[in-house]
Amino acid sequence: MSLLSFFKYSTREKRLADVVQQWFVAAGYTNSDAKKLSYTLLDKCIDEAKQKGLRTISDLGNRLIDDEDFMRDRLAAGLTIDDVRNAWNGGYEWVRFQEEASNACNFPIYKHLKEEQSLSSKEVVNSSGVRTFVLTLTCKKRSG
Repeated sequence: MSLLSFFKYSTREKRLADVVQQWFVAAGYTNSDAKKLSYTLLDKCIDEAKQKGLRTISDLGNRLIDDEDFMRDRLAAGLTIDDVRNAWNGGYEWVRFQEEASNACNFPIYKHLKEEQSLSSKEVVNSSGVRTFVLTLTCKKRSG
C-alpha cells in the first residue's frame, strides 16, 4: 500500500480490508492478488456509499429496522431485529464489502467445481460441494 493509500483509509477500513484479504487467500488467491482485490473492492464499496449518500451514516441499521418492506424477507429468513441492526450499523460500505468479497471468494471455488469436478452450473449452486471444497482448502492450508 502506498503512503497516499495509507491516509486514504480509516484504521477500521484497513482492518476490514486485511480480514477480507485473508478470506481471499483461504479461497486460493495469492497474497498479492488478495490484497489488491481487497482494496479494489473496498474502493468500489466506498464510492458506492458516497454516491448513495450513505458514506458517513453509522446508524443505518437503526433506520432500516423500521422499514417493513426491508425487514419482511429478512425476518422470514430467521434473522432477528438485532441481527439486522448490528449488521447494517457497521456502515453501508461494510455490508456491500462483505457481499462483494463473498462473491469474489466463491468464484475460484465455483470454477474448480465446474472444471475439475465436471459439474453443471446448477449442480455447483445446488450442491454442498462448495462448502466441502472450502473446508478442504482451509484444512489443507492450515496443515500444509
